[in-house]
Amino acid sequence: MVEQIRDDLKKVDGAHADVYDKNAAAYIAKLTTLQEDGKKQLAKAKDVPVVTFHESMGYFADSFGLNVIGSIDPQPGIEPNNRELQSLIKKCKNSDQVLITVEPQYPKRAAEILEEELRKAGVKKVSLVVVDPLETAERDELDAGWYETKMRKNLDNLAGHAK
Repeated sequence: MVEQIRDDLKKVDGAHADVYDKNAAAYIAKLTTLQEDGKKQLAKAKDVPVVTFHESMGYFADSFGLNVIGSIDPQPGIEPNNRELQSLIKKCKNSDQVLITVEPQYPKRAAEILEEELRKAGVKKVSLVVVDPLETAERDELDAGWYETKMRKNLDNLAGHAK
């Protein structure tokens, strides 16, 4: 995306192409470092089953090698039915640990129910982990470092709960 934005800016403002090239290269280097750091941080979580709040974490999970085994909400705003919860429990019940991601902008009730049911099923360590999908932001918190700061916090939250 950075390269596409750079290229589009160069098309409309070719006189500053060198500035766009320099800034894009610097930002891509930051993003590469962020991804490498995240992979190192989450290396111990690669085999831990992760249940996401909904399917918004696919790219994140692929980028950092997470083992996503399902989602709580089949679609945003639609809570799972009993059959769907039972399917998630079945996938997780032989695990020592399960991470359940919750998003700050949604209620946690369905995740708390799943957490309780997994504990009853014998999972020793079940953690609710706040992961912000970066879909919402307060205007006053947006700045040039917002994305990197939020992503690092997500990585820290997940790494802090993985054994």
